[in-house]
Amino acid sequence: MKSVMRRRFISNHYHRDLRSMTVQNYYKEMKIAMTRANVEEDQEVTMTRFIRGLKKEIADVVKL
Repeated sequence: MKSVMRRRFISNHYHRDLRSMTVQNYYKEMKIAMTRANVEEDQEVTMTRFIRGLKKEIADVVKL
């Protein structure tokens, strides 16, 4: 269901734009989106979500 919703409502440009952001801009965008959606979750869950959204090369360095 989740993948169907993503394909229906999220454009291909969205993913391409996210991958070209700096880490700082990605962090800002994520914080804004979470604030708008009134998301309150454990900090560890948020960090996992953040790392999964990074480019693989950057995420691998962050995990070290």
